[in-house]
This record gives sequence, C-alpha cells and structure tokens, in this order.
Amino acid sequence: MRTTQGSWRAGGFAGAMLLVAGCGGGSSSSFQPEPVTSPSPAPAPAAAPAPAPVFSTCETKGRYASGSYVFSNNIWGVIPSWDPVPGYSQCADVRGQGDSLAVDLTWNFAEGKGLVKTFPHLSIGWDGDISRTTSAQFPLRLSPARSVMVDFSIAGVTTGTYNAAFDIWLSSSTQPSPSTYSHEILLYLHGRDTFPAGSPVATVTIGGHEFDFYDRPSDLGAWRFIVFYPKAPIISGRFDLSQFFDFMVSRGVMTRANTYLATVQLGYEIVDGRSTGSIGAFKLTLP
Repeated sequence: MRTTQGSWRAGGFAGAMLLVAGCGGGSSSSFQPEPVTSPSPAPAPAAAPAPAPVFSTCETKGRYASGSYVFSNNIWGVIPSWDPVPGYSQCADVRGQGDSLAVDLTWNFAEGKGLVKTFPHLSIGWDGDISRTTSAQFPLRLSPARSVMVDFSIAGVTTGTYNAAFDIWLSSSTQPSPSTYSHEILLYLHGRDTFPAGSPVATVTIGGHEFDFYDRPSDLGAWRFIVFYPKAPIISGRFDLSQFFDFMVSRGVMTRANTYLATVQLGYEIVDGRSTGSIGAFKLTLP
C-alpha cells in the first residue's frame, strides 16, 4: 500500500454567459418617453460560514476521536529509512461531532524519492495506535456474509501527486496486529500521477464502477496486497464492501471463514505538491 502509485489526469472547463440588452430608437415626434430602468436583482444571500473546527493539528501524529471514528494526521513516511524531505507541512481542521466528521486538509511536500509520505485519514474499527477497537462491531467476522455499507465523499486535488482511497485491513484474529493481518485492500477512488505496481489480473464492475484488480504479496509484511483501481475517478457515492470481498472469494484470494474486517480507513496518500483536500463524509453501517 505504501509503495503503490496510480494516475489520472483531470481536465476542467470554464464558461461564461453575457446577456446584452438592446434599446429601441426614437421617432420624429417631439414626445420622448421616460426611460424604463429595470430594477437591479437582489444580491445572492451570503453562503453560511463553515462550522468552527472541533480540532486542529499540524502534528505528525495528531489525532482526534469522536463516536466510533478517529482522524489521524499520520505523516508516517518522512523518515530517514523511507523518504525524508525538508520543510514539509500538513495541517487538518476536523469539523462535526459524534459519528459525523469532516476534515479539511492543507499540505506541502517536496518530491524527494517520489514515495508516499503521509496518509491523513478517518477510520473506524481496530486502532493500532491504542491497540483497541473504536467500535464494538469490530473486528467484524465476515462469515456468514453480510452487507457492509460505506457512504463517502472525498474531494479531488488539482496539483501534486496523490491518490484518494479506502485502506481496508483484514485479519485472521479478533486481536489484529501485523502478525495476524491477512489482506490489505486499497480501494482507489481518484488520484494524480499515481498507479498500482504490477499489472492487473482481472477486471470487475462493482457498484456501477469498473475496476482493474491487482493481487500480489505485500512489500511491508506477510499479508496479501489487493488493489481495486477504477477506470474513472470516483468522488462520492456508496459501496457495499461485501461485494468486493465476494469477488476476492471468487478469485480464490480469500475465504470468509475465520476472516475478520479489522478496520476501514478513508484518506489521501500524498507523494508531493502543495495543495488542499477534504473528506466531506465517511459513514459505515451494517444493515
């Protein structure tokens, strides 16, 4: 996951409309009508200001917990053994309360070695930083099969190298750890100049979106590294994660028996650039 990279290039458009009003000419009569002046349109109401942040941080390991969710600033990769770059920054404002959180982010990272440097994210489930779960529903046994719905919104980024993705961890134990993780699933949503390593081994359509499917050993541990890479950017929507697990079962890369959903994370993997991003919504439900 930390070594994957993927890419889209997004274009934009701008338009303008000009309304031109004409006027009629006079006549030979000495009568001159009074000019008619149209009233000026009322100004549009000002947009409501964004609610004040409940938490702000620029710290490497800044974190905030609310309800069943945790925000982590998670600047994990700017270390000598990975991709040290000088003068970097990443700051977050968290808004909302309970299980309804949103995050506004700003960052500035030099390219360095071109590796992922940070993964600011919201998460639910097993929290490795404190070795306990944020929700009594996790770790969630995947057998028998059941729906795992996620609603999300995560904004596009106009500059720099990044991807926006779900990072989903499966474990063979109710006490997840690097020694019990069985799968890391990176569900890409959109990005710029990043792409998965290797070649896709299949294509699948889930939730109305077509994905290339990658499967290989992880570079960071004994687990399998799975990537679902969309053919087109996805900014917001709703997925049933169980459909992704069903496809993996059909490919023979996992079984539901004795497999637990440990945690689901949504955020940005950032390689370089000066930009902003926002996680507008992230909500997981078990119907």
